[in-house]
Amino acid sequence: MKRMDISLSLLLNRMEIEVPSQFSDRVKQIALAPYRKIEAIKLYREETGASLRESKEAIEEFIEQSQEKWR
Repeated sequence: MKRMDISLSLLLNRMEIEVPSQFSDRVKQIALAPYRKIEAIKLYREETGASLRESKEAIEEFIEQSQEKWR
């Protein structure tokens, strides 16, 4: 599944198709704040109904991608 996500992301980027964010502004703000990752995961779960595992993976991926943009 991860490989499909990466392939889809690469394809969308090459085609210059922007996908709307799955994260609310509040989740983004909390996720990027130091020491508030757990709070962001909880809020994401509440907003989306995703499992704990899915929420953790989504938030960690968002944080990683956000950090890559600033490198």
